Amino acid sequence: MIRLAGRDYADAERTGRAAVGACTRHGPVANRGFGYRERCMATITWDEGTLTRLNADAVFTSGDIGTDIRVGDLGGVPDQQETRA
Repeated sequence: MIRLAGRDYADAERTGRAAVGACTRHGPVANRGFGYRERCMATITWDEGTLTRLNADAVFTSGDIGTDIRVGDLGGVPDQQETRA
C-alpha cells in the first residue's frame, strides 16, 4: 500500500535488525558550511535469515553504533551485498 505521504514501515517487504558498525562524516552540505551528513556501514539480519551489508547516507548516524535498530525493506536500496546466514 502506498499512502499519500509515501511508504512507511507497514509497507515493508521484509523486516529485520540493523547493527551499525562505523560512520564517516561528509560535508559541509552547502558552500557556506551549512550542515553535515553521515554515511554509515551497517549489517542487517533479516527475520528470514539473510544478511545485508550496506553503506547508507542519512539513514543511520554515529549515535546508532551499538544499538539494535528495527528496520524494514521498502526495496531499491543501493550499494548493498546480501548473503545467506
